[in-house]
Amino acid sequence: MTRCGSGQFQLITPSVASDMLDRNNRNRPVSKPHVAFLANEMKTGRWETNGDAIRFDTDDNLLDGQHRLLAVIDSGVAIRQLVVTGISPSAFATIDGGARLRRGADVLAIACPGTPNVTTVAAALALIDKYMTGRMEQSVRYTNRDILNLHAKYPDVASSVVHSSALRRIMSASLSCALNYLFSQTNEPDAADFFAALADGSDLYPGNPILLLRERLIANKLGKAKLPTTYVAALTIKAWNAWRKGASMKTLKYTTGGQSPEAFPLIDNCYPGIRGQC
Repeated sequence: MTRCGSGQFQLITPSVASDMLDRNNRNRPVSKPHVAFLANEMKTGRWETNGDAIRFDTDDNLLDGQHRLLAVIDSGVAIRQLVVTGISPSAFATIDGGARLRRGADVLAIACPGTPNVTTVAAALALIDKYMTGRMEQSVRYTNRDILNLHAKYPDVASSVVHSSALRRIMSASLSCALNYLFSQTNEPDAADFFAALADGSDLYPGNPILLLRERLIANKLGKAKLPTTYVAALTIKAWNAWRKGASMKTLKYTTGGQSPEAFPLIDNCYPGIRGQC
């Protein structure tokens, strides 16, 4: 192995690969199909050394290269790879993996092991931040490092994942998770009741905002043309606001075009009326 802070090409045998994988303490879940693909490339002689490095941090933890190392073991073929050591541990959020670009969910799984449904949580974090920063109707790119920072900023998002599974047939998991988190900041018991009623659909009287929302979501699920995520979010916020007021509704709509487009609705924080608590 090279000295800290340097890199060199090294012959990676199955034995060397196994040794390196013993230091695989901070990496994303393994994609078995990708390992099989790489192993077949190696066995058939199609593998090319392209300069992508196997990377270790300053604590000698493997940051990148686990799929290639597993493929070496599976294929039994030795390959030459650039091995780089001495990388800052925080740099894993910026490294691209061999299977695909490392996503926010991947780095979240590494940095916060045990986080349930990391794909849903990572997407929900982006939606929450877009709402909190007034950019729901904008296209915003979040880097992997941004996702980690958002997880620190909104640390309890994972607790809202449970509601996403109950609504998965009519609303995306990331959106239901994000909205449950946002609604819970105003009133957690009300948020739980709202999403339970939306998922179940029973005992909802005509004019109940939750019933109108549920009917729109079911129609959207069955229809060919799907409503944009932002539009669904706006309808859900409108229904939440009306339901907490104890209001009855005849229609539930969100006007985005024409001469009088609506501003994206905000979550009302408090009502003195029927449900009452802030």
